[in-house]
Amino acid sequence: MKKAPLKIACLSSAIVLCLMSASPAEATNKVSSPDVTKGRLEFEYRGGYDFDGDSRKNGIDQHKFGVNYGVTDRFRTEVKADLASNGTERDWTFIEWSNRFQLIKDGSFWPKLSVQENYKFSLLDAKADKLEGTFLLGKDAGSFTHVANLNFENEVGPKARSGTDINLGWKTKYRYQPALEPGFEFYADFGKVIGPVTPGQKKYQIGPVLYGTVAKNVKYEFGVLIGLSEIAPDTRLKAIITYGF
Repeated sequence: MKKAPLKIACLSSAIVLCLMSASPAEATNKVSSPDVTKGRLEFEYRGGYDFDGDSRKNGIDQHKFGVNYGVTDRFRTEVKADLASNGTERDWTFIEWSNRFQLIKDGSFWPKLSVQENYKFSLLDAKADKLEGTFLLGKDAGSFTHVANLNFENEVGPKARSGTDINLGWKTKYRYQPALEPGFEFYADFGKVIGPVTPGQKKYQIGPVLYGTVAKNVKYEFGVLIGLSEIAPDTRLKAIITYGF
């Protein structure tokens, strides 16, 4: 039994190396917990890689590197950097600054609730900055944990396109043991719902995900997401590794 966490850690490391060796880029997937812990510092890697019969979507990948810190028991700040492809080679696309405020910490009756703002500073001349607002909810029910994120995104600045993008992320996991918690995730990107609407731009994905904590301070997520709509990739691999203390 003691070898299980080591095997999981090795598997997670191999997945990260595989994703890092892939070539072009799109978006990572994560459903974030609303929890804020005072004094906790975390370093995080997120990776995603797509497989699709359409060559324009096949081999797409993105990598995100972040660090966050719990300033108080209700306020957390975070900085992230996105590494993506411009079609021929990788490039840094955004620097993100996020601030999370936890409004409800006791989830015994109401779900835990946080609100988060995220500003993305574009590093590419052709792309606009982005401003996001997110509601994060979480609720334990028996041995299951349910988490939902509802996100609103607007482009800002002289290159901005009008309209608000709305997307939803949901995860349910079974707390089998700390090192192994099976579950699933669902993502719905509705595109521009508020303002000019672009037909056919909705993206839906669903699939199994494994979660766990190894060596007390290393958390992992590894999943396979299946596309349910035309613009979604047929299959996406996702991997997240977090080191916190």
